[in-house]
Amino acid sequence: MPSFSIGSDPRSNWEKWKRAFERFIAANNIIADEEKYNLLLVLGGIELQSHFDKLDQVQVCVPIQNSNELLVLKYESAIQAFDSHFAPQLNKRFERHQFRALKQEHSECFEDFIFRLREQGNRCQFVDSDDMIIDQIIEGCYSTDLRKKLLTEEKTLLEILQLGKTMEEVQRI
Repeated sequence: MPSFSIGSDPRSNWEKWKRAFERFIAANNIIADEEKYNLLLVLGGIELQSHFDKLDQVQVCVPIQNSNELLVLKYESAIQAFDSHFAPQLNKRFERHQFRALKQEHSECFEDFIFRLREQGNRCQFVDSDDMIIDQIIEGCYSTDLRKKLLTEEKTLLEILQLGKTMEEVQRI
């Protein structure tokens, strides 16, 4: 598993790396808090460790059964600290502005454009994100032929994805 890299989009990179790490610990049946905590920092690499050392430490605690004491969950505490640092509270207006500014790049395949829309749309707190994604495809897709078709025919997002991929394949011939 590659170590964490902040890159140019720390929030997105953290979310992706954390998701991969959670799959790694699940696949390896790692359930002990201390082991998950240590693996998080070791596999996260030097860059993640450096950030961890500078963060305000959050303590997530659970009551110990039949006791008045609390058990500090080191792994959950570290995850919460990283989440707060790399993925602060989302501002839905800002995220929606970012979403509406997305356009398909000239060299970008249609499927990758939809992936970017879906990824940004997840941050927007839309009631119906598929509908918003369809609107943004119409607004920002590179193909005028696809845009015309979507403005005249009602399609689901899955149908649009298939149509866009098919149109790209036909253009390559």
